[in-house]
Amino acid sequence: MCTFGGDATTVRDAHLLFVVARLAPGVALDAAGDHLARVAASLARAYPDTNTGLGGRVQPLHEAIVGDVRRPLWLLQAGVMVLWLVACVNVAHLLMGRASRRAHEFAVRVALGARRRDLVRQCLGEALAYALPGGALGLLLALWTVDGLVALAPPALPRLGEVAVEPQTVLAALVCTLGATLLVGLVPAWWTRGALAVGLQAATTRTSTAPGARRWQRGLVINAVGCVATTIVLGVVVASKFVYGAWIPVVVIPLIVLVFQRIHRHYLRTDQRLRADPGEKVRRRTNTVVVLVGKVTKGSLTAIGYARSLNPDRLVALTVVSNPEEQERIDRQWADHQIPVELVSLYSPYRELTRPILRYLDDLDDRYEDDFVTVIVPEFSLEHWWQKLLHNQSALLLRTRLRSRPNTVVTSVPFHIVGDHEVVASAVE
Repeated sequence: MCTFGGDATTVRDAHLLFVVARLAPGVALDAAGDHLARVAASLARAYPDTNTGLGGRVQPLHEAIVGDVRRPLWLLQAGVMVLWLVACVNVAHLLMGRASRRAHEFAVRVALGARRRDLVRQCLGEALAYALPGGALGLLLALWTVDGLVALAPPALPRLGEVAVEPQTVLAALVCTLGATLLVGLVPAWWTRGALAVGLQAATTRTSTAPGARRWQRGLVINAVGCVATTIVLGVVVASKFVYGAWIPVVVIPLIVLVFQRIHRHYLRTDQRLRADPGEKVRRRTNTVVVLVGKVTKGSLTAIGYARSLNPDRLVALTVVSNPEEQERIDRQWADHQIPVELVSLYSPYRELTRPILRYLDDLDDRYEDDFVTVIVPEFSLEHWWQKLLHNQSALLLRTRLRSRPNTVVTSVPFHIVGDHEVVASAVE
């Protein structure tokens, strides 16, 4: 509430005014804000000299008192819960190491007639013996230090005078104590599943693993201390510098872990699909070899010679023509060179190679069952790298399409042209 001198009905220059009011039943906060905006607009029209550009804002009383501390408090609470979980896990690890040393005791109890639930009850009782004093000590520390913590808190934090240890706090501490008992006690209880076998084996062999156990326990304590310190530092940095870049590791690291998990699952699925069944044998399959020919060259003749050396069940030469003249030219070359291989011509008026060849291979699959199709692509390789960019582009595209086709083997027979005249056949790829 703002006070000022003069008559409140006539003074027009006092603009700082806070009013606490209660909404009428059934009136929403947005409706009250719209009504206040209409009142401010009416005053601006009536008194343009003093009320132009002024307005009002409706805000819940709780928000006006508490402010924007909700998010930092939730982050602080989350940090406390993470620290509590880390402490529970560390104590559970220590009790698990203690349970491993008591394997012989558990074995004797089982041999004497103790049931599984008796061992679980014993482990939970021991965990409760740790948790109850810890919870009581925590409450005592809270009672002793709450005033000092309030004095160290920022003055801008609202409602500091109301901070105290209340019955709700005691109830929350009790729930956390019981939760810690379950977390800390169930792990050693689960560990006792093999207590009988381990204890009897230890008693029979008379072996001692005390040095190894001590080393394991020392390492566990060191790891626990490092885990707690790292968690505290992470919580402080994330809570204080979240909007200044601390969100990057919080978001990026889980994403990286998720990506690696997906990659690992992919490798497992791939390995499972590639694994041979027990007793699976190599079966006999036929082979049809198709040599792609554009025109008769030294490269195509060498490719046909290589195809014949494979001794396939069926061998054909395949060419794609776009007009009758090309068909006559390839037939004439075929007859002149006396090539002893069947020539199959596919008609493609738009000089497209990929689709006619794929349709022909599909026809071969329909015609012959359990058959491999080997496609031989003649190529030539020039001396300089920039010359290679000018040739074999159609063969590259065709090989890319054929490699994704099942039951299809793609083989390239390249020629290396060295100098101006010499032609040297290279190895088959």
